[in-house]
Amino acid sequence: MRQFGMVQHIPAPPIHPEKLHDLSLRGKDNTDWSRMHVQFVQEWQSRHHRVWTQPACDTPHLSYSSEYMVWYRKHTRRWISPSTAKEGYVVSTNVRMFLNNYL
Repeated sequence: MRQFGMVQHIPAPPIHPEKLHDLSLRGKDNTDWSRMHVQFVQEWQSRHHRVWTQPACDTPHLSYSSEYMVWYRKHTRRWISPSTAKEGYVVSTNVRMFLNNYL
C-alpha cells in the first residue's frame, strides 16, 4: 500500500489450507478442480470488486518504531550476505540504542 501512497497496515495471515499439501495431481481421476477449489476461484473472479482505496498517507516515511516496521523486521529477511548482515546489524543496533535513549 505504501507504493501507492497509502498507509501500510500489518497484513492478515494468508489463507493456507493444510489439506492442499496432501493433494496429488497424479493418476487418472475425474476431479473437477474448479469445484474443489470454488472458494479460491470465486475470490479470483471477484478480484475487481475488492480494490483497496483509502486517503493518501500524511507522512512520507515510516518511523523505525511504527507498528508496521516492528512487525516487518520480525517477518522479513533483511540481509542477504554475511557482510551486509554484519553492517545492517550494527546500524540497527545503533538506531535502536538512539531511539531508546532519546524517546
